Amino acid sequence: LVPGDINNRADIFVYDRDTDTITREVLFDDGDPYYMNGNNGELTVSGDGQHIVYVRFDENTFLTNIFLFDRESDTTEQIDVSSDEVSGDDSASFPAVSEDSRYIVFQSNATNLTADVVGGSGAVFLRDRTLGTTELIGDEYITGNGYVSADGPVVVSSDGRYVFYSASDEGGDNLRLYRYDRVENIELLITEGV
Repeated sequence: LVPGDINNRADIFVYDRDTDTITREVLFDDGDPYYMNGNNGELTVSGDGQHIVYVRFDENTFLTNIFLFDRESDTTEQIDVSSDEVSGDDSASFPAVSEDSRYIVFQSNATNLTADVVGGSGAVFLRDRTLGTTELIGDEYITGNGYVSADGPVVVSSDGRYVFYSASDEGGDNLRLYRYDRVENIELLITEGV
């Protein structure tokens, strides 16, 4: 796609429709212990195209983590971290980014991202990049009922107020779609038993 692309890795490219150009934005060198987790296509971009959010697999820890790459500043930051900047102790997936890239929601099995997480059930989290905080999303996770497990992609509204996600029973049955209002702290069941 670009000249000199000989690293034998699945890198991240951006196609600019206005200029009809392709640039390589995130490079994974041959020999690195990590690479793009491309099997599930877990990659998203901000509304203005400045930020790329992607899932990376680490061959040393065998975990997947979420990172944000800033195309203007050429910097990378990890997203699945606690408010104290501690990396999640289990894999994360399915990132979604708000319009201005302030809020990023994702699913994770980590038990150390917030103090109120039940753990081990694929909970949904929100990272506020401006405040540097991470919060658990959804009443059923916070109250600790324990039977709900996030199941699939999540979506965040452009202003970060609403988070949409699906969840199912412990056995994977009775899939439901929820909308969580972060301002009113209300979880709304949208569909039942899909």
